[in-house]
Amino acid sequence: MTMAKWISVLATLLVIVLVQFSEVSAQPVLQDLNSDCPFPNTSMISTTACSHNDSRIFLPRLTLACLSYLDEEDDAPSAQCCAGVRNVSALSPPCLCKHVFYPGPMANHTRGKLMPGLCNVTSDLCRICSAFLVDRVWAPRHSSVESVEKISSYKKKVLGLAVILGFAMACVVVGIALLIRRKLKQRKTLPPVTVKSDFQSKQPGCDY
Repeated sequence: MTMAKWISVLATLLVIVLVQFSEVSAQPVLQDLNSDCPFPNTSMISTTACSHNDSRIFLPRLTLACLSYLDEEDDAPSAQCCAGVRNVSALSPPCLCKHVFYPGPMANHTRGKLMPGLCNVTSDLCRICSAFLVDRVWAPRHSSVESVEKISSYKKKVLGLAVILGFAMACVVVGIALLIRRKLKQRKTLPPVTVKSDFQSKQPGCDY
């Protein structure tokens, strides 16, 4: 083999090694990029960008197939899970931002943040998601608590009224039953009524 061929082979091997190294080293950088976004807890993803209806559509794609990974049963998300993550990333980036950086209280936040990087989502989520941030509105939470308390108080009042009405109906039924029983007893104690015919009422020797 000539020197030129050796150089060509070595150059090819070097290119392959560099490509593999860049792919391996790029993944942690991407994970860090997507998982260490400095988003404050006082902010949230705008509901205009990702509405509740959008969440109902896209959330199953990020949770159902990814459940074994999020529950720490699998070390990496499955192919089906990553397909769902990439699908949501393409169709609704705000919803991906919402469920990655602002998931529900029962979600695995750490693993959820790593999913885009592990699924090779190449988008810069820190930059993209920051465009959808708005200040978190705390008032609805307080008002919802107040509404729950009002509903609970209303239920107690309705329950109390139902108990009173039930007791009143029971008293009425018992009273009617006692009245019927008394009438039946009175009917039994009355003397039998005999009806005399005209022939029996006329005594012998009497003038007619």
